[in-house]
Amino acid sequence: MKEDFAINTTEDEDDGLGLGASLDAYGLPVLPIEKSLGPYVVKLSHISKSYQLSGRSDDDAVVALHDVHMDVDSEVYPIRKGEFVMLRGPSGGGKTSLLNILGTIDSPTSGELEILGHVVTSQVSFSFLTISLSPITKAQLF
Repeated sequence: MKEDFAINTTEDEDDGLGLGASLDAYGLPVLPIEKSLGPYVVKLSHISKSYQLSGRSDDDAVVALHDVHMDVDSEVYPIRKGEFVMLRGPSGGGKTSLLNILGTIDSPTSGELEILGHVVTSQVSFSFLTISLSPITKAQLF
């Protein structure tokens, strides 16, 4: 039986990505890719976020995040420069609340956010602008 393809790796080829990975016969990096990461860019220290809803008592706040900790001494490490990070979880699990805090759209109820070595102490305000788009044109088929 004839093989349709064969994958060969060569150590001498440059991956073109600056990662120093070997390339297979198709020019794709061979896994695992060794990549050195930069310094820590995001650290979270015991972040919590709760929302007070009208009509509820102060003791009955909705807790979105409870004690999220990403530091070198925790189970979850801080985010480093050049690192790909995925955030997943169940609906209502606090993903959007965490992203809003990381993007400084919202501030935590308690805890500390550090970005690029600077502690974020207040919420940054954003101005959303309405962009005028060109009028929609109809496409005609010929």
